[in-house]
Formats: sequence, C-alpha cells, structure tokens
Amino acid sequence: FQEVKCQRSKMTRDMAIVPGYDAYFSFSKVKLGYSGVCIYVKQDIVRPVCCYEGITGLLDQKPCMNEFLATLQTPAEQLDAEGRCLILDFQSLVLLNIYFPNLNNDDRLEFVMDYYACVRKRIDIHLAEGKEVVLVGDINAVHEELDHCDPLSGGLDDFKDLPNRRWLDALIAPRGPLIDTTRYHHPDRPKMFTCWNTKMNARPANFGTRIDYILVSNGIKHLFSDIQPNIMGSDHCPVYADLHLQLNHSCPKPSALLTTQWPEFSQKKISSYFTKSTLNKELHRVTKTSKLESNKKKVSQVVLNEKQV
Repeated sequence: FQEVKCQRSKMTRDMAIVPGYDAYFSFSKVKLGYSGVCIYVKQDIVRPVCCYEGITGLLDQKPCMNEFLATLQTPAEQLDAEGRCLILDFQSLVLLNIYFPNLNNDDRLEFVMDYYACVRKRIDIHLAEGKEVVLVGDINAVHEELDHCDPLSGGLDDFKDLPNRRWLDALIAPRGPLIDTTRYHHPDRPKMFTCWNTKMNARPANFGTRIDYILVSNGIKHLFSDIQPNIMGSDHCPVYADLHLQLNHSCPKPSALLTTQWPEFSQKKISSYFTKSTLNKELHRVTKTSKLESNKKKVSQVVLNEKQV
C-alpha cells in the first residue's frame, strides 16, 4: 500500500496486527498524516531476510550509495524523511514498495528527480548483485499515451516531454531493465486507468490515468497482471500480479519495522495464554480456593518452500 497517511501514534491493533500476516510500515517524519507506505506479507508463504526503510540506504547503511548521493542536490536525509519507501530482501529477490513524489510543483523538481535517480540507482545495484527485482507503487507518472485519458493536455509536442515520463520510459523495457506486467498481458487495452480526480468525480466516466505499476525484472515469470477498478475506497484502484517465485524461508532477527516488534503491539492479550482446557482448570482451581477461603471468613477474587505467490 502507498499513501497510507497515518502516523505510528494513530495506529490501531487491527491495522498493525493482521492474523496470518507480517506487517511493515514507514511513516513520514516531516508532516503528520502525509505519505507513508506499508507491506503485508503472508506468514505461511515467506518472510524476508532483511527489511530496509528509505531509498538511499542511509537509514540502514546498506547498500552504500554515498558516492552517488554526493552527486545529488538533495540531502539523503531529506529524500528519506517522507516515508515513501520500504524494501524487503528475500535473498534472491528484492521487493521495492514506493510512493513516488509528484512532479506538480516546480519548487519540488530537484527533490523529485533526485528521488527518481535514487530509485534507478538502487534497482541497478540489486540487479548487479544477481537479484531479481519487483517494483510496486504509485509512480506518479504516465508511461504511454494509452495510459492517459487526455494525452494532448498540457500543450506538449511530445507526450514524453516531461522528466518523470522520460525517466519511466528509460526504466521500462525495451529501453530499461524492468517489465511492465500489466501492459505485457494487455498491450493494447484502452482505459486501464488506476487513478481518478475525485474533485471532478471522474471515476464513473473512467476519465483517469494509469500511474500505479508492478514492474519486474526479466527473470521473473509473471503469470498474469491486471487492475481492479471495481474496488472502491480510494482515488486509486488496486493493481495485482500473479508471480511464480522461488523464495528463501530463512528469517534472522526480526526487523524493527515489523509491527509485532513495536512495544505497543508486542504484548500478547491475556486470553492468548489460556487454552480452553487450561482455562477450565484455572476456573476449577479458583472455585475450590474461593470456597475454601470463604469457610475461613476470607474473600477471593478472580486473558516458503517453492510456492506460487
């Protein structure tokens, strides 16, 4: 999930602890109720070897990108301060979940393009390590004219004459290393939009854009991918992909980003310490004790193997 718009202090148990799933969150550190991403991983399928917060490597000191970061205009601390990225490492595969900054303000142009540059650098590093890469997220950029309800808007002579669109075009095959799973399976399908202007109530007429993607490296077998425009609740709709993966099950020390490691959610409910049989025994013992003490004029008072993902 991207654009969670929540703070850790506002998290409820039902959001943080979902039965059968591990949950990871990254929150904005500079503005309350802004940005934010999260990942839910089904426990009986796989658990990551490592989890990283941020795109620059600064928060976790891995990978080291200091030489590259020195070439940017935006400080790494600033790039990672908005809770835009979580990365899960499964040894043979790296999953990047990113909420990209929007290029709608000239004052943010430098920040946005430095962020995009960090994403590409991180992807190239993991590919050079021999890992497969899956990038999921709200990229806030439209790749092709087919992905826009009004491609001639903006007065551009060339649809891709925007820096974020050029960046995305250089990332996606055939020019780049990643495959757009949705267009791979639906190359010519029109109006596959994933985002709509809610102020204009544009969704009923399907007047939108496709800015949400699942991009994968060439070695990943993607069985199918599509959008789910009928699922409401946001100005975006879900995008999904069925991938065939072989992932490692090993999980060293749990990440501090895992919600079950947070002090506010790490304690078990009292009821979890009792099975039905032990609870009956406890009640039986208390009953007998209460009766005994009452006779003494006292009162007693009583909670992956190989799988398709």
